[in-house]
Amino acid sequence: HIHPRRLAQQLKLNDDRLTVTGDKGYCSVRSTHSVSHGAWYCEVMITSMPPNTATRIGWAQLLAYLQTPIGTDKFGYSWRSRKGTIFHEACGLHYSNEGYHENDVLGFLIILPETTPPDPLVIFKNYIYFGERDDLRMGETNLKLTNGGKIIFYKNGVNQGVAFTNICEGNYCAAISIYYGATVSANFGPRFVHSPTDSPVPWKPLTESTAETYCTHALNDLLFHISHDETIQVQIEILEKMHREARHVAPMPKPLLSGFVTIPELFEHEESIALRSYLLLDGRDKLFIGQNSLLPTEGALIMANYRLIFKGRPINPANCLLEDEQHHNKGFPIGT
Repeated sequence: HIHPRRLAQQLKLNDDRLTVTGDKGYCSVRSTHSVSHGAWYCEVMITSMPPNTATRIGWAQLLAYLQTPIGTDKFGYSWRSRKGTIFHEACGLHYSNEGYHENDVLGFLIILPETTPPDPLVIFKNYIYFGERDDLRMGETNLKLTNGGKIIFYKNGVNQGVAFTNICEGNYCAAISIYYGATVSANFGPRFVHSPTDSPVPWKPLTESTAETYCTHALNDLLFHISHDETIQVQIEILEKMHREARHVAPMPKPLLSGFVTIPELFEHEESIALRSYLLLDGRDKLFIGQNSLLPTEGALIMANYRLIFKGRPINPANCLLEDEQHHNKGFPIGT
């Protein structure tokens, strides 16, 4: 969606948080989530463009100034409706043979290579925060160019060519600037009118950046705690000590089979493993209510190549009314 707090006060945001209308001079708005690596795509439809209005649409970082059009500073890259000019650092360059107009559907593809790790976590008054640079001068000084980062614009599904190459590193939001009363509607996915089928790399709709942002923050939080939390370090040291001591402890003897259990005769080439076990009541033996139940039964579960066999006898022999009930021999093929 379009972020209501990343919106210049002169702009009017629709209730769907996807449609925005301009008023007076150039003002800008950004999407709720940003991306810092990978290939991402979104669309914008020019819903209304009366005479003497214009737009500049593209990608901008969080430090881009909202009271100016995108592309005025180092933090944004835009494509203007008039004459199809592209802008970065207030420098306009010829891009497409013509601009775009009302009812056109524009596509915006940004490709960002893997760069430096995200901003680290910081502790302030026992709370953990993500550190973000909000100093404009420091942000401009720390900007670095990517190796292969690029932006490509589309008009009604037609690739207009690479607009910018080796763009600056950073977290980029989809950004829209409007001059006077034009209206545009954003589509962040996952379904698009025109998908970039000729993209040089696999891409994702901008909607997926939401889940990826949450996962990145959670992972950074976890890594921070593991590397800084003394409690976790102490627990890890205790577990390592217990592991070293456990090596010197003799293994527990396996429970022996009851003397009355004998391994049944096996087929040729058949092997078996016997485990001491019990058959217990599971609540389904309603037929035994008011009668003597043969369960629980003590014995062994024997697993052979092709079958499972249980041999045992009731723990309470008094429940056995017949001599045949004193021994349980149950077996069935594994295939069942």
